[in-house]
Amino acid sequence: MVFVNLFLDLFFTETILFQVPLFLLLQLLVCIFTRSGGSCIR
Repeated sequence: MVFVNLFLDLFFTETILFQVPLFLLLQLLVCIFTRSGGSCIR
């Protein structure tokens, strides 16, 4: 049961670490396509 909890913790951590750069990249692409320079990351 300990191994299952460890696996779930690792899985959720990897998912969060993968989603954050993906979200930032998506936000940057939206900025580029909409050409709204005010909300873009410089």
